[in-house]
Amino acid sequence: MGSLSRKPKREHLEGGNFMSETKIVGVDIGYGFLKVFSEDKTVVIPSVIGNSVELTFEFRKGSDLKHIEVEYDGTKYFVGEMAILQSTHPYRSLSVDRTNDIVTAVMLLTGLALVSEEKEASFTVVTGLPVKDFTLFKQTYINTFSGKHTITVNGEKRTLHIKKVVVVPQPYGTFCDGLLKEDGEVDSNFAKNHVGIIDIGYKTSDIIQFDDLNYLERFSSTSANGISSIYKDVSNYLSTKHSIYKEDYQLEECVQDGYLKIRNGRIDLSEVIGEAKRSLAKKISTEVKSLWGNLPEVEVVIVTGGGGSLLHLELMELLGDDVVLSPEPQIANVRGYWRWGVYLSEAEDVS
Repeated sequence: MGSLSRKPKREHLEGGNFMSETKIVGVDIGYGFLKVFSEDKTVVIPSVIGNSVELTFEFRKGSDLKHIEVEYDGTKYFVGEMAILQSTHPYRSLSVDRTNDIVTAVMLLTGLALVSEEKEASFTVVTGLPVKDFTLFKQTYINTFSGKHTITVNGEKRTLHIKKVVVVPQPYGTFCDGLLKEDGEVDSNFAKNHVGIIDIGYKTSDIIQFDDLNYLERFSSTSANGISSIYKDVSNYLSTKHSIYKEDYQLEECVQDGYLKIRNGRIDLSEVIGEAKRSLAKKISTEVKSLWGNLPEVEVVIVTGGGGSLLHLELMELLGDDVVLSPEPQIANVRGYWRWGVYLSEAEDVS
């Protein structure tokens, strides 16, 4: 990581050459949601795209995150909630290698366009990969994302120059979110800790450790268990018990609220969701205990990721009452990616 004693100067963050030429962004193209974080804007939208259709009537129209239509490589798409609501064929990518995936390309470029108001803008992108995929796909991500890209968002053509791509193991973002303060200072108390991070994602979960700023490879891995299993259980329950058929991306509010609204009231889903959460937490905690033979030595255990809020209490019961939830766990990684990017820019500037 290099020296962590440097403090980024505010003039470099706000008005220096680096920021005036290149916007630093943290990007997480998750299976469930796209998260993009910059100094002045945060974007979170479902990682879903679909065919664009001509709408004969629109009650609300604008450039908000619920109304996104893009044109990329000669094809028009609805993105995020617009795709879920209006596309006849909405879909998300669940493939392991997503570097040549149209969903990944559209989501990345849409996210960058949404955090910058300029018609032509330059970026340093900091992103993450699951622990097991990091070595395999790191260079491919750099090669694929780098360069000049064009995309039209809600009728406005945007030219995006990705000048630099930094790829890290995914939960490293949450580590940097705790390690680096907003003013660029290193939190010396956090830096001394032996930290374990459980990053709960949609399709997979990452388990990772750091001790005195050292990444511990042998205690870090990727689990095949993610919150998609909860959505699957809810979907199966609705189809078998109520003849209601829902795709995973249509169940976000149901899982968060614990019920599905229907014409004559609501269907209580709290029991099936609770059982699914407990089952998933048991699987993940078993993997954590197996991988972390040194668990009693881990001073801080952090639960993070899009599924962090869902499973925090269950994991506390299984791993200990001192297991903490990262602040705003859905964006903890991308916020940390951004902080790491700012730190690196300062290190380059003063070297």
